[in-house]
Amino acid sequence: MPESDKEKAEHCESAPDTVYASPDIEPEIKEENKKNVLVSQQYCGPLPPPQMLKEYEQVVPGLAESLTQSFIKEGDHRRELELKAHELDELYVRASIKDSLRGSVLGFILCAMAIAGGVYAAVSGAQVAGSIIGFSGMAGLVV
Repeated sequence: MPESDKEKAEHCESAPDTVYASPDIEPEIKEENKKNVLVSQQYCGPLPPPQMLKEYEQVVPGLAESLTQSFIKEGDHRRELELKAHELDELYVRASIKDSLRGSVLGFILCAMAIAGGVYAAVSGAQVAGSIIGFSGMAGLVV
């Protein structure tokens, strides 16, 4: 399961700093004081640190450039996907607004027709039916 950005950031902050041993520094150590030392390198992020990239380049020529180009392409691709997602979100919001407006207009027309029908029925002599139809149209406007 992929980690969230927050978990990655917390992991990076808790990771120990990278220690590089320099071969040209040889401290004088007496034979009885020699100890074994384990050196660990750790990095967090999409690209290794420059020193490690240099070492990769020595082992496989062109690998550092290939890794850097892959990182750049992945970033461009991610930004392109985010832009498309943003455009789709904007399109969805606009469509939702149009649907809401269309429903309101059609509802208003339906209620206005009910009120007009009620008035016509009341004027034509059916006051009870006209009242019921007219009030149902007004209730539709309120609700």
